[in-house]
Amino acid sequence: MLSEDSRFKFGNFPEAQGKTNIHQAQTDFYKTIKALKYDVLHVWKNKDSVVAEMLVTYIRHDGSEITLPVTDVFKIHNNKVTGTYIYMDVNPLYAPSK
Repeated sequence: MLSEDSRFKFGNFPEAQGKTNIHQAQTDFYKTIKALKYDVLHVWKNKDSVVAEMLVTYIRHDGSEITLPVTDVFKIHNNKVTGTYIYMDVNPLYAPSK
């Protein structure tokens, strides 16, 4: 689903470009959590983008959970994702659980 030169930006993490680098960035992130689940609140679409407002619940390795708001923007060209931009403050995920 990704174009060869797709871009991926998650919060304040460095941007990744290209399928291999995006895969690595996502793999590195998923190692820091046990699981996650999404609750999609709203979706807006046009011919070259999709925007999704969601709540994402992260399950940490210690079993604690945190739910954070997120908005994802997907840029589309020729039925391929050319850009994924995730807007959220991920810092609470890494704060000590209460």
